[in-house]
Amino acid sequence: MLNASKTITQIMNTTTNFAATIGLDWADQKHDLWIRPADGSKAEHVRLEQTPETLHEWVAQLRERFGNRPIALAVETSRGAVISALMAYDFIVLFPVNPKGLKSYRGAFALIGHGVEIGEGAVVAAGAVARRDVPPDRAAIGNPARNMPRISRTPNSQP
Repeated sequence: MLNASKTITQIMNTTTNFAATIGLDWADQKHDLWIRPADGSKAEHVRLEQTPETLHEWVAQLRERFGNRPIALAVETSRGAVISALMAYDFIVLFPVNPKGLKSYRGAFALIGHGVEIGEGAVVAAGAVARRDVPPDRAAIGNPARNMPRISRTPNSQP
């Protein structure tokens, strides 16, 4: 069986030559990011404080780490200060995601059964087949999907 997540990432990186793909969950106080380098190394979680200085320092680290190559960044908004700040960087390609469209997006990469509820902050892995509800702050993986232990939302935690 193919690893759908890796296959989609590989195709996107090959087609667009992104050095990394990043998902950004922008919140009121802290912001969670998942970074998947195109070289196939392990995805990593980063948490940023909500300050312009922190954002700009993180972007400078990205530029240095990935040699100024294009970075794909998906974020759950299409306007606001974070979008304006990130648009100033020529190597970041923004992909705004409508929060209401996330359920459909999840369904494009995983099979979610009729009537199955996906809780706030929950993650359904690519290729998963969710036949039961996924509680908030949980990850569901596999076929059939198994709900994994709670995703920690405490500062400086590793999921």
